[in-house]
Amino acid sequence: MNIRKAEKSDKEKLLPLILESQLFQKQELEKENIKKIDEYRKGVEENFNKWIEEKDKVYFVAEEDNYIVGYIFLMLDGVVSSTVSLSDLFVVSEKRKRGIAKKLIDYALEYAKSEGGDNIFLAVNKINDLAISFYKKAGFTEKEDGYTYLEKKL
Repeated sequence: MNIRKAEKSDKEKLLPLILESQLFQKQELEKENIKKIDEYRKGVEENFNKWIEEKDKVYFVAEEDNYIVGYIFLMLDGVVSSTVSLSDLFVVSEKRKRGIAKKLIDYALEYAKSEGGDNIFLAVNKINDLAISFYKKAGFTEKEDGYTYLEKKL
């Protein structure tokens, strides 16, 4: 398996994974907002096209036999602070439980350090027990940040 920084040419292989990850994450929180999958897919593609060009956003991919089997997406905030956001981590279902996610995390953490990062944070849906357990095993700890998230339907 090879882990490397994603390139524009990875778009066709990577977009289905990003879409699958986003739909999974949003299924419990925002399922009513994902009424038109084609519109959602277009938004995911537009974000990828924009973010792949930005220096403070980076995708890394895990490849096996010329197939992308997982990815991790970081947002670096070196201008304001040395905090890095782990925005997304995904491994295709048939390749899970083989250490790929851990290798992606380790690779991304080394990259973040090399770019001046000294802290990394992420958010996980509180009902996603598997992800929470995985991140804790990878050395992340829960943090009470004093924020309460509020929402109002319009």
